[in-house]
Amino acid sequence: MRHDSKRGIGPIDVVVAAGLTLVVMALIVPAVRDARAAARRASCVNNLKQIGLGFHNYTAANDVLPMSQTAGARGVADAHGTGSTVFTALLPYMEMAPVYNSYNFSLENWHVVNDTVTRTTVTVFLCPDNPDTEGTPAWEIRYPESKATFAKGHYGANWGGGRGAWGEDFVKEKGTYLGVMMTVISPDGMVNAKDGRPRARNVGFPGITDGTSNTLAIVEKQDSFGWAVGGWGGSEFDVNTTPAYEGNDPLARKVYTGSPHEEGPNAAFCDGSVRSLSPKMDKKLWYALITRAGGEVVRFEQ
Repeated sequence: MRHDSKRGIGPIDVVVAAGLTLVVMALIVPAVRDARAAARRASCVNNLKQIGLGFHNYTAANDVLPMSQTAGARGVADAHGTGSTVFTALLPYMEMAPVYNSYNFSLENWHVVNDTVTRTTVTVFLCPDNPDTEGTPAWEIRYPESKATFAKGHYGANWGGGRGAWGEDFVKEKGTYLGVMMTVISPDGMVNAKDGRPRARNVGFPGITDGTSNTLAIVEKQDSFGWAVGGWGGSEFDVNTTPAYEGNDPLARKVYTGSPHEEGPNAAFCDGSVRSLSPKMDKKLWYALITRAGGEVVRFEQ
């Protein structure tokens, strides 16, 4: 008598196979998720390297770093050409001359003529780990009569000061206009700093006496009004007490630095290097990295 060695798949086999599949998935899914997060973070770092190279190219051509935004005299109703940003200025130095050449600098950034440019999504100005990419209508900012739209940006320039409750501590300890890219506007452009020069001015590399490797240029923000929106909530960042604002205030997310990265926001330094800023960074170190000529001793161990 012969015995057939073949048999069907029983319930136990199904359970075992399902269990093995779950185990494998439990191991693979987190690894894939971590790999994708690491790739997105690396892409964000690369964005900042490109931006850093752009402002180095700009500085080589103009002897100074660009302003964070252009602005006319306060109270002058017909002060045209205001609102362009550091990111607008960097476009031709980042191989985006066609976008730059389409911008009319004699008109405001919210003008309909500039709408084609300001609504343009520039990938290098977006952190790939940040899901907030929807443009901002001009009327939501401070231009109620404009129909323009501003494409999102996730990076801000270091102007070296603070506004609002979160920024008061830095201003109390250090002051304002201590960064490297700022709005040169009257009357701040006519008020002298301790060195006898206007406190709001274009800064060149020789003016960064703390060292370019110890001074921040561009840092991630969780949100902003857009890369083509000058000043607070747009092209600049204000100084919070930590590098990563973790609250839920929608305006604060636009004003202060922060990031979806668990390691903290990425930052481009004035020497072109890019580093991660720990949310738990000591406040004194964070403040020292903001100032260009504070004379602080910086020990950056990250």
